Amino acid sequence: MVEGTGLGAPATRDDYDDYGYDDQPVFVREEPAIQPRSMVAGALVAVVLGGAAIAAYAAMRGDDSSGAGAAGAMSTTTASSPARPATPAPPASTPRPTSARPSTTTSTTSTPPPATFSNPPSATSTAPPAPSLPTSNDQAIVSLNHRADTDEAATPIDGRWVVQLDSKYVGVRDRSQQIERFTARDIWNRFQTVISDPRFGGKVRIVRDTHFGTRVGPDGKTTWIALLDLDQGSKASAQAWCEANFTERGKALANVCFPRQITPPRG
Repeated sequence: MVEGTGLGAPATRDDYDDYGYDDQPVFVREEPAIQPRSMVAGALVAVVLGGAAIAAYAAMRGDDSSGAGAAGAMSTTTASSPARPATPAPPASTPRPTSARPSTTTSTTSTPPPATFSNPPSATSTAPPAPSLPTSNDQAIVSLNHRADTDEAATPIDGRWVVQLDSKYVGVRDRSQQIERFTARDIWNRFQTVISDPRFGGKVRIVRDTHFGTRVGPDGKTTWIALLDLDQGSKASAQAWCEANFTERGKALANVCFPRQITPPRG
């Protein structure tokens, strides 16, 4: 016993052998009934010194078990600090996810133009092309007679009332239309103007004065007449149509719109 400490602890290696401690010493602390503060402090000093002695003994033996015993003695006599856990290695740096910003580029998809298909030609009949302009008076006479042959076949002698829009023969003078006397080419051109007038709706026909009624031209000369076939039932109705569609009156109106009846030809 160490005097004054109350601790039964051997002081030398022989003492350890005498006590028969194989691995580590056992310290027995006798608790006094009442210990003053100085005795407590002395006890702490003795504990520290005892620990140091045990550590020295362990170092002299070089025995692993003695070292373990010394460590155990220290753990029972002193409050050792808990071992710090091993600092884990920093994790491998991983690329930080980058928030992908939505693209502001607007992609435009070119839309192919819709396929177009040509429609089949209409089944409706088209008007025949306009006849070519005669280059001479002889050609104009041929063209006038050819047109008269076609239109006379489509104008039956049935007593209907029509309006005469114009009548011409080669050499006639009509100062209301031109100063010079009319040639065959002039007559052809004049009739083409009448035929194309939208007021008449494509119903103009070219006939000769020998086709119906009383002849209006001089003997020995062919007179061509431009008729508008309105299929009127009376002379009055044909006259009313002329007054409604022309501004002229009197002889001037008769020169551009004059009622006539389709009757058999008379010399």
